[in-house]
Amino acid sequence: MFRIRIVPNDSTPANAASVRHVQDILREQFPGLGEADIESIPERLRDPLKYRFRPILMVVEDANDRMRGFALLLHAPDLHFCYLDFIATAPSRGGGGVG
Repeated sequence: MFRIRIVPNDSTPANAASVRHVQDILREQFPGLGEADIESIPERLRDPLKYRFRPILMVVEDANDRMRGFALLLHAPDLHFCYLDFIATAPSRGGGGVG
């Protein structure tokens, strides 16, 4: 069993930990992704207008609050458009239907 929750920003300790874990998963699953892109996620969540897209970060957690994966959706409200930027599971958590 797992739950999906939206992480609006990194302003609480739990959300900040989730964002850090998302960054770790990105580093492991997408080694070609630039470090600047990974490090910009907290700022993108706090200041979406700077990047023109409103990020929607959804994390998947198991019953013990361990992150199993995430999805990052980018929404352009002025264009009535969104796209799925990333979806990934933690390397040690694959095979559980999260993807």
